[in-house]
Amino acid sequence: MRILVLCDRFPFPLYNGQNLRIYHYVTHLSVKHQFDLVCYGDSEIPPALRKIFHKIKVFKKPEIKRSSSFLKKIKSTFSISRSIPSKQMNHWLNKHLSEKNYDLLWMSGIGTAVSLPKVKKLPFLADIVDSGPLEYWRFLRAASNLIKKIRIGKSLIQEALFEYYFFRKADSCTVVSELDARYLRWTCPRVPIHTIHNGVDENYFFPSEKEQDPATIILEGSMEFPPNIDAACYLVQDILPYVQQQIPEAKVILVGRDPSPDVLALVKNNVIVTGFVEDIRPYLAQATVFACPMRKGAGIKNKILQAWAMGKPIIASPTAVGGLSVREGENILIRSGAKETANAIVEVIKNKILQQKLAEEGRKTICTHYTWEQKAKELDLLFQSTVDLFYKKNSGN
Repeated sequence: MRILVLCDRFPFPLYNGQNLRIYHYVTHLSVKHQFDLVCYGDSEIPPALRKIFHKIKVFKKPEIKRSSSFLKKIKSTFSISRSIPSKQMNHWLNKHLSEKNYDLLWMSGIGTAVSLPKVKKLPFLADIVDSGPLEYWRFLRAASNLIKKIRIGKSLIQEALFEYYFFRKADSCTVVSELDARYLRWTCPRVPIHTIHNGVDENYFFPSEKEQDPATIILEGSMEFPPNIDAACYLVQDILPYVQQQIPEAKVILVGRDPSPDVLALVKNNVIVTGFVEDIRPYLAQATVFACPMRKGAGIKNKILQAWAMGKPIIASPTAVGGLSVREGENILIRSGAKETANAIVEVIKNKILQQKLAEEGRKTICTHYTWEQKAKELDLLFQSTVDLFYKKNSGN
């Protein structure tokens, strides 16, 4: 097939789930299909993308201009989208989206949805990744006061309306977890929704033979992302004190780019904030246990997949493991509450047999369920079924 990939950024470097999905899927499927990329960008095209895409067309992302007009402020407040369309991208898509040029439009992420042509000329697969309403619903439940709840509630409604308006015309939609799929079916009830979990490169993330530290807890992720900020603060401020009551020398390493002021404020003798690192693997290899006490957010957690692949014992919250093939006490320990999470961390640090069991079963889980090769095969089947469904609907049968 000739497939046009539409994305709101360069799908590189591989620092988030959306970039990982596009890059690895295209890498695995480019031997079978021809992929062109249309995206926003304000820098040179990464060489890694030139190797896997046939053609790349880049547009400058439109900037939202602040207005002093009261009426325009009111209008923007009630807009269902926080993005504005690119006239240049819209014009290009109107001109090139045809059976003559492509067999399928595959949009990953949602930032370019506002620039799509109004008339759909091709089979359209929308890879939404995470459900916006689900994420805001979790923010709403965690909000501490009425004003915050009202603001988040408004955003939740806007996200739901956005999904309904822009994705009800899709021939198929994909998300990364069953819970995200359930919320998307609420906003787009007539669209076939498919769950394709993220994968991991099991040959890149591999158990290290280096000796690990005796009592080191690690949490990894973009430290400007609100759910990760909340998890980092929760781990250091609420969970770590309980751990240190039993293991005084325990320390936490927070690894991830662009740490927020709240995360930087956590630094002390037993808490390290690294900021951006080129390679997460040495930090994972060093750690005794991977903690993921997420209380907010949606989607599937790539950080858990990577830690599993590296053979790290994991303690996670119910929110963090949504959609994953988890087996309590076998490949993971799932805990809610600061004290319960801390006790599980202490147990894993002290119990070498449990450490080894969780590590081995986690690695097996990756090799059985979550390699990119396996997930690319699932997506390839969805490409064909999306095309078939489009022509079936438009043939009148």
